[in-house]
Amino acid sequence: MNRLPDTFSSLLEQVALDRGGGPDVVRSCLAAVRRDRRRMARLERLYGYALRHPAPDRDRVLGEVAGQVLEHGAAYVLGRSSREAQLALSWGHQVYREVHVARRDLRFIRGPGPRQLVAEWHFQFPVVDLVLRHFRRRWRGHTLMIRDGQRTYVQDGCGISLKLAPGRERAGRSIWSAPSGGDILASQAHFVAAPGRQGMA
Repeated sequence: MNRLPDTFSSLLEQVALDRGGGPDVVRSCLAAVRRDRRRMARLERLYGYALRHPAPDRDRVLGEVAGQVLEHGAAYVLGRSSREAQLALSWGHQVYREVHVARRDLRFIRGPGPRQLVAEWHFQFPVVDLVLRHFRRRWRGHTLMIRDGQRTYVQDGCGISLKLAPGRERAGRSIWSAPSGGDILASQAHFVAAPGRQGMA
């Protein structure tokens, strides 16, 4: 398993295929699991957050959790009935809490340019895209900028981009300058989690 898929449903299918089941066996197994829609929806959400956790054994643990769902059902995992389930759910909740706190407590002020709003926050996990998209829905037509140490994340009409301060001594106004085309991030995999406090309003 080289790379985990983006959805938990896809991971279940991948694990079922890796275990050597034929197409009919895989379909039957997945159908049985998906009948528990409420629990599966919860696992799907937590899996999306857990994917953003930087734990070194994350991929192995999430693969094991998918196997346990196929063998024992979603309730087994949500009941934290194994060490892997405990870890996976803990990671999902940790990342979710950071997103929730940032959405609740982050405060923007007017920036130096027209229709610019700026804020400062220390992210522990790579969730800045989720936070910026949340506020983008509220302030359409504005450029939103969040500074995290020497990084500045910018959400404008072109998507999310990253601006790095050229040096600590020059991090005053230059960190808020408009990003160039080369700053555009191709995917969330390029976001780097920064150490520090969970939040700063």
